[in-house]
Amino acid sequence: MLNLGMSREDFMANYYAREAYVARRAAIDHGVTWSTFDDVLFCVDPHSGDIQLFRDGRVPGHVYADTFDDVGRRSTKLTMSIVEDLLRNGATLVLNRIDAKSRVINDLARMVSTFVGARTVANAYVAFGGMGSFGKHWDTHDVFAMQLIGQKRWRIYPPTFHAPISGQTSAGKKHECPETPFLDICTSSGDVIYIPRGWWHEALPVEGQETAHIAVGVHPYHVIDYVSWCCAHVLPAFEPLRQVMGNSPASSAPCGDTVDIIATSILDEENVAKFNEWTLSRDRTRVISNLASIGNEDGLLHRDGDLVLNARMHPRVRGNKLIINGVSLSADESSLEFVESLWNGERGGVDDILESLPPEGRATARELLRNLIRGGVCSIRSGA
Repeated sequence: MLNLGMSREDFMANYYAREAYVARRAAIDHGVTWSTFDDVLFCVDPHSGDIQLFRDGRVPGHVYADTFDDVGRRSTKLTMSIVEDLLRNGATLVLNRIDAKSRVINDLARMVSTFVGARTVANAYVAFGGMGSFGKHWDTHDVFAMQLIGQKRWRIYPPTFHAPISGQTSAGKKHECPETPFLDICTSSGDVIYIPRGWWHEALPVEGQETAHIAVGVHPYHVIDYVSWCCAHVLPAFEPLRQVMGNSPASSAPCGDTVDIIATSILDEENVAKFNEWTLSRDRTRVISNLASIGNEDGLLHRDGDLVLNARMHPRVRGNKLIINGVSLSADESSLEFVESLWNGERGGVDDILESLPPEGRATARELLRNLIRGGVCSIRSGA
């Protein structure tokens, strides 16, 4: 459970995209151990780009990867003795998109997604000493840094370039970083730091301390994404925008009518609604399998654990249809209230939640719940 010490509404109003924030012991029951990383390393493909090692720069993959004949096909595995030696000598191990390889870390990333209502990707950083590998920099997306094992020192500085997007990196601008940090702290297991995009930061190992943390990057849609969507899905319908651009300055400049069409289209509330629906239709979460229910349909709703919503973006309603994670489901008012309660973080077993609904809406909500679980939108998780 992620507990930042305030409601979603308070966080969004006072910190989101505004200011760095520290929440001590916010994810204290995260459930991650060294075995979690061992399991990922066992199956990761060294050539996938999902594993990197840094020590005075990036270590070439061929240094710690071994290609061999694997019963009729060429395979590549990590040479763990070399990986471990690099780590003993101050290297940093990076596991990209680790949320796609570990269910427990996927749960942590999902909790951040649900909290902010946006897509997330989690990368892990592991070290056993050294001087740090990345120096002062800013990210082009917000980050929730969760300390999972050991300690780490963080220095965080105010932004000098606000709200950067993809491609607008801090490369070559390190001299612009302010001298005085906004925060200079050490994190321990369970602590979470929120770092808005554009805020300078550096993460340093603490002497004598092992460390593992995940950086959950938040990837919402931006205004420029909406404008691009309009260019692709709305503006081609208007003939003036399909005309050939001339070669002379006079004939190449957009005329007033063209500018008006673009402005009107972008400000159209119906287009905004369609864009929001389009973004929701594109979102997906990984489905947690439940093979036991195939032979026991009645057991689908009667397992121990709490019911949670896997959705990363707020479900939307179109008529009597609920649109969530690209799935469109029929839903009445009681069922919509039921899904909204899950989105707001309410927890409990299936029976407890259904009994909290009006009696006349329980049958419909139960069927909706079956469909949500089958579609991977909801799941029942032990210790959720």
